[in-house]
Amino acid sequence: MLQGNAAALELMELIKLQKESSSDPDATSLQIPSISLMKYCMIHFLAIAFALVIRFISLAEEEQYLV
Repeated sequence: MLQGNAAALELMELIKLQKESSSDPDATSLQIPSISLMKYCMIHFLAIAFALVIRFISLAEEEQYLV
């Protein structure tokens, strides 16, 4: 969870820096700074989702909901 928050804060900081360095001071469009950052966030999202699925399966096996 902390890694996800850190990634979100890093993304917000990069967007803020991009707006400040933009040649157009009235730029309102948010652009993803790099594809690698998007891949980084997607990998973390998938890892968290996978961990949750594994956790729910193990809980279900403990309660013997699954046959």
